Amino acid sequence: MKRICMLLALLVCATLAFTALAVDAAPGDTVTVPVSICSQNKVTGATLTVNYDSSVLELVESSTDYGIAGGATFTLFTFKGTIPDGQIGTVTFKVKDTAKSGTYVVSVTVNAASDFDENLISASASAGSITVVADCAHDKTEEKVIKKADCEKTG
Repeated sequence: MKRICMLLALLVCATLAFTALAVDAAPGDTVTVPVSICSQNKVTGATLTVNYDSSVLELVESSTDYGIAGGATFTLFTFKGTIPDGQIGTVTFKVKDTAKSGTYVVSVTVNAASDFDENLISASASAGSITVVADCAHDKTEEKVIKKADCEKTG
């Protein structure tokens, strides 16, 4: 199975922002989403949820070294200063074998984020996508075509 990486970056300047980038995949591929943080706000805790189309993507696993990852939800915390910049976890999806070609949104909901003094930090999120490119069996035929068929209509 092919592994494809998609970056899900947590970028912080004046506020906290999550961004998911676009990637291409095929049915059956495994897509690993690294979750990263860049924190000038000194984030010590946050909860976020990665949203996706479950009819196309199957959640395989999630993990973090800074709290708890359960399904597509992260509860991040540290008792030693702040959560350091860089990768803080991953979410891995399998593109279902039945996935049709198309672009599917992967978004992040920031439920809450706070600093060491438990002050809430304003957060925003930008959606990314996974573009599924499925092969069509009709593209590989060497038969003489009388009436052109495609993946949705017979010929």
